Amino acid sequence: MARRIKVKLDHAEIRKMLQTAPRGVVNQAANEVAASVRGRGHKAEVEHMTTDRAVARVKTNFYDQAAHGALTKAAASVGLEVKTKR
Repeated sequence: MARRIKVKLDHAEIRKMLQTAPRGVVNQAANEVAASVRGRGHKAEVEHMTTDRAVARVKTNFYDQAAHGALTKAAASVGLEVKTKR
């Protein structure tokens, strides 16, 4: 007869891990994307933040993205996949 095992998750610890562990990876990826955007002759700025997880935002002006795909191409050049929001 199989024994039942009860597992209790430590949600506070899981939250802390999600906020801190990947922060360096997220920030590095954002900095690489921004550097690639700048290397293509466009302006880019990086914003690092923490919500319930590590987050980074790379911003460029609307025209550079619309006309040249600056962010999309830069993200692809560092190995990130860009998907449209549905």
